[in-house]
Amino acid sequence: MLCCQCREEIPDLSLYCLRCGAEQREAEWRPAPDQRRAATLVSQATAHVVRHEWMRAEEALREALEVDPNSASAYSLLGDIRAARGQNQEAKQWYEMSVSVRPLGGDRQKLERLRRIEEQSAEPERTEALYGSRSWIRIAIYAAAALCLMLVVSALWILATQRANRSAVPVRPVARLAVSACHLRSGFALVGRPWYLLPT
Repeated sequence: MLCCQCREEIPDLSLYCLRCGAEQREAEWRPAPDQRRAATLVSQATAHVVRHEWMRAEEALREALEVDPNSASAYSLLGDIRAARGQNQEAKQWYEMSVSVRPLGGDRQKLERLRRIEEQSAEPERTEALYGSRSWIRIAIYAAAALCLMLVVSALWILATQRANRSAVPVRPVARLAVSACHLRSGFALVGRPWYLLPT
């Protein structure tokens, strides 16, 4: 624990400071921050984050903050967890706490990035109010794709039926010629003639 007057580390539950002799009040009895224990908990939390075990990581970080309330890395990692889960408002709060403990750390950049993201997410709402929703573009694209698909299927169906008709009934050109010759003898020159024998 720390002395309430000179802030020197003294044994836990001491009534007087060994250095300055000041009487310790019960309200000021606080154990000294165990930075090694807090660093160990933060590294355990980092391992949990890598495995995407968010709840265990948060438990370890909260315990680290109980041990050392000035652990900027614990605040920063809590902000990273919230940002990874899409909770940008809470991430901003954790980054702000980290910046207040360690002003020259890298969390200021993370905080600025979240603020920029927040501004950019507000912009589409303004443009949507001006230009309307862009969902009609998606609908038009899907409709055009469906139309193209229908055209391709129709073309394939027509080709398949034409092939089936050709192979089903064989055509005998000799019989057609015989019918047309018979008509020629009887005086009907154009009636009953096959289309490929008509004069052009």
